[in-house]
Amino acid sequence: MEQRQQKWTGKITTQKCTKPNRSRIRFSKISQECIQLLNSFGIPWVQSPGEAEAMCAFLNSSKLVDACITNDGDAFLYGAETVYRHFSMDSRDSSVCVFHMHRIRNVLNLTKCDLVLLGILLGCDYWASGVSRLGPVGALRLIASLKSPNLHVDEHFLIKFLTWLTSTCPQNCEDFNLNPFDLRVCPSVIKMWLRVGVELKNCPYEEVSHQK
Repeated sequence: MEQRQQKWTGKITTQKCTKPNRSRIRFSKISQECIQLLNSFGIPWVQSPGEAEAMCAFLNSSKLVDACITNDGDAFLYGAETVYRHFSMDSRDSSVCVFHMHRIRNVLNLTKCDLVLLGILLGCDYWASGVSRLGPVGALRLIASLKSPNLHVDEHFLIKFLTWLTSTCPQNCEDFNLNPFDLRVCPSVIKMWLRVGVELKNCPYEEVSHQK
């Protein structure tokens, strides 16, 4: 994740290179021990060629596993249907928080595309910073502004809209209302979108939307 952020922000970390190397070596050692343990019990395992969460989400969406155990909500951007967060096997306080995509759709009225935009606005693996001083309430307000009967908001539309917003950089409500999508929202929301357009200049929103 650190390499992704450096690629898109241009910021170079000041950490010594030995630290991540040691962490990687330790992680690899623990992984091998886990593999040996799973093999001993005859439990099948899969090693992902890329993003581990992408593989977990694929297995879950294909109904090969019941859920993904992760504290990272980005799993839903990869297509996961069920996520276990804060999983604990502590015998004194064993607990887990279960999140279902169908409940997110039905109760919160948020689609996968909405979650992609939420990740862009609030921050995710590919864009950790998000939009400053926005917060969940503001992000949901922006998402709601796109839920217009005359708009079919999918990931293709989202990319086109954000590309227009960041390349055109409208300066005021009049400029924003010249958008080619026939999108009409109240002035207070337009002001929020204007700030989003400035802050997402270097955001790799296409990569975020392609997390699947």
